[in-house]
Amino acid sequence: FQAYHAVDSMLYSVVAANRTTEALEQLLGSQNIVCHISQFIEKTPAGGYESTDSKSRGGFGSSRDVYHQDASFNAIDAGSIVGWLAIEDADETNGCMWCVPGSHVGGLAECDVNHRILQQPSATPVALAAKAGQIIFMSDLLWHSSPLNPHRRRLSLSRARSADGP
Repeated sequence: FQAYHAVDSMLYSVVAANRTTEALEQLLGSQNIVCHISQFIEKTPAGGYESTDSKSRGGFGSSRDVYHQDASFNAIDAGSIVGWLAIEDADETNGCMWCVPGSHVGGLAECDVNHRILQQPSATPVALAAKAGQIIFMSDLLWHSSPLNPHRRRLSLSRARSADGP
């Protein structure tokens, strides 16, 4: 995993902005916030996606029905908040993220060796569309998917993961 906010001043300014930290403080119930992962993801038209994390090339960009939880990648950090910053508009036409509402309350789900959740969702998935500049905050236990970008327009996102610090 990468920490690009540590070397990119523009990304750091977003991560450290008062609006961002205040939202995280409310969600985590703490003022001791640590951002320990940040990366960029670009979903090319009619293709997979490229991530600054070399382990994430093309991984979940195959189907809206393939869900995962970010907590399964590093379970020691379960209880983190993930923030997705839309650098460009993200909607159903260019592969925005989808989630299963309420799925985070069930804890860590059983998954295969590729971190794909084995069971079917118990609720109807919803699209998490975002305009450029908006941040979507979610639990690292939330079931979500990232389908391919079928459109001719690219989609770029920045992802950061924050947790209550030591």
